[in-house]
Amino acid sequence: MKFELLPNEILLDYFGYFNALDLFYAYDGLNYRLNKLIRILPLHLNFQYANKSKFGEFCRTMSLNEELKNQIYSLHLSNQETDFQIKLHI
Repeated sequence: MKFELLPNEILLDYFGYFNALDLFYAYDGLNYRLNKLIRILPLHLNFQYANKSKFGEFCRTMSLNEELKNQIYSLHLSNQETDFQIKLHI
């Protein structure tokens, strides 16, 4: 069976195991159905170990998509790997 043929319920359960950043980089833009499924999940964003490039790309995507902004349930920022995350969001 192909991955994309799995029922929505199974895919949503599977997506729940991903960090939101990894989920978007792995599945966003692959097809309409996966995009719609990703857009209904509450996002728990953890940027603690995200590099500057990954963080910047996600922020650009988020700034262009109002729907995505409304999905954010929690946000974890850190200056550990990058020195700008917290300052950028204050």
